[in-house]
Amino acid sequence: TYAVMDKKIGILLIHGFAGTCKDMESLRGFLEEHFFLVSCPTLKGHNSSVEDMLHTKYSDWIQDVEYAYQKLNQYCKNIYVCGLSMGGLLAFVLSAKHKIDGIITLAPSFFIKGIKFKFAPLSFLFPKLMFPVGKSIDDPETEGYKYVPAYSGHQLYRLIRYTKKILKEITSPILIVQGGKDGMVFSPISYIKKNVSSKIIKELYLEDAPHILTRIEKSPIIFDHILKFIQDKENGKFI
Repeated sequence: TYAVMDKKIGILLIHGFAGTCKDMESLRGFLEEHFFLVSCPTLKGHNSSVEDMLHTKYSDWIQDVEYAYQKLNQYCKNIYVCGLSMGGLLAFVLSAKHKIDGIITLAPSFFIKGIKFKFAPLSFLFPKLMFPVGKSIDDPETEGYKYVPAYSGHQLYRLIRYTKKILKEITSPILIVQGGKDGMVFSPISYIKKNVSSKIIKELYLEDAPHILTRIEKSPIIFDHILKFIQDKENGKFI
């Protein structure tokens, strides 16, 4: 992963809840073609067996991205963090603690759709009960878990609460990307703009895009916006 040591710009990619790094693969390839040093850690409990999720807390996911950031920081002068869905929340959490050069958040899961998630605050009462992982109608097939234990839903709920509390600490430039056909989350654009301390907030709203924004027909448009966001920051256009 760290073969090219002279790269000064690092990008940390963070996959979503119940997902895998496969969801970030095409974005990773695009960024590496533009000579960025890219890291994409597999979050604890993911891409193994669903039983592992029963032994995983949201603090483990924070620790995973913290470790990946520290490793990337050994080689890079500037670091950007890009997260999909729950990964977008983790990008904010990391940025509240470290001087991140830019945050790219793709359909961040601040407000989850669906009646089942309304029971997430109580799901610790029946931790092993399995629930289907929802998806948007237009989402591509992914390799992540199709079902997760209620315990994991409770951890996601706790992460959302935690992230909302630290938003005021966010000062880095932000790019928010959201699809209008997202069957998983409500658009958080206005909420983020209202609650962060960042002065630079860019947004891209794609009316006909679903939730998994990295694996759709419109992904190249999104990738170009991400590249421009990074280049603008590096070229001092946000000052």
